Amino acid sequence: MTPTCSGCGHPLKHKARYCTRCGAPVSGARTCPTCGIANDGDSNFCFACGESLVLASVAPPPTTPTASPPSPPSTGARARWLVAGILLGALLFGAGVFGLWLFDR
Repeated sequence: MTPTCSGCGHPLKHKARYCTRCGAPVSGARTCPTCGIANDGDSNFCFACGESLVLASVAPPPTTPTASPPSPPSTGARARWLVAGILLGALLFGAGVFGLWLFDR
């Protein structure tokens, strides 16, 4: 009798660790708590990293979601706009003073 996936019912290959259709781990397979690689159910150590799998079959350690660090404030673009505004204001002020000087002559 061919074993089937408990998640989707798809037939499994001999000694499969994961279902090729849904990706669910095959019952009896032990997932390494260190590297996450699936190993045979009768293995005591991970074949990839060598970590002990004896405690891994009891319960995997809870994973805590890691928050991404906040992005630094973008001051470069804001500073450029501020400098451009000041320069434009100075240019307009200078043009006004020049216009008054030219008009008073």
